[in-house]
Amino acid sequence: HVAYKHFMQTLLQSNDALKEDMKAIEEVVKREMGRLLRSKRRRPRWAEVFESADARGTNRLTRRGFQEALEDMGFEFTGPELRRITDLYDPNSDGAVVYKGFVALLERLSEGVDDDIASALIREFDRTAVDGRVLRRLERSLEAHDRHDRGTVESRDLRRVIDDLDWNLSDPEFERLCGRFEADAHGGAVKYREFVRFAENALATSVLRKQVYTALRREIERAEGRRRRRLDLRSALQDEDRD
Repeated sequence: HVAYKHFMQTLLQSNDALKEDMKAIEEVVKREMGRLLRSKRRRPRWAEVFESADARGTNRLTRRGFQEALEDMGFEFTGPELRRITDLYDPNSDGAVVYKGFVALLERLSEGVDDDIASALIREFDRTAVDGRVLRRLERSLEAHDRHDRGTVESRDLRRVIDDLDWNLSDPEFERLCGRFEADAHGGAVKYREFVRFAENALATSVLRKQVYTALRREIERAEGRRRRRLDLRSALQDEDRD
């Protein structure tokens, strides 16, 4: 008979070790993704690369095939890092890596890129007082560069239009933006209509944030007026959290 408490303790320790492994792997992958996005204009198509290597459609690759797919995308993991990743996604320890789990991790970490792009746009929207009319002008300007009506423009044309609007996006920010809305694997064309829709959503977020801030500021001033002293929000929230 196996002692129940010993079994549960072993299971919990294994789970904690798995969590630590996953956390360490995420940090390593984030480091490499950041390097890739800084060095390349386009975002690698994670799933397409793995699926192309998976000629039989088994959703698995040999360890060597998995490593070669990573190298094709430009990842530069150290030997120990690569072994740690392949061990995690080779659950049966039979040399077959379930790459879709790794793709899911890449996609989840990629969402942070969208947040970075939106933050950069909102910063410039706030600085230059952008409204809906400005974004409509942006779309018309980009349409003028879309000579074949394909919904795409060259990245240099997008840069020129953005600079004309006085949006100070750094080179890394602009490269991430182009990678997010790339139209082809060559990285020269950008799907500008998708970018404009993304910018409209970022503007809506900026407007909502300002409205919430204004309403909150108004309520704080009203509360301070009744109390005739400055409201200590941090202490009030900590008291509410304890309750």
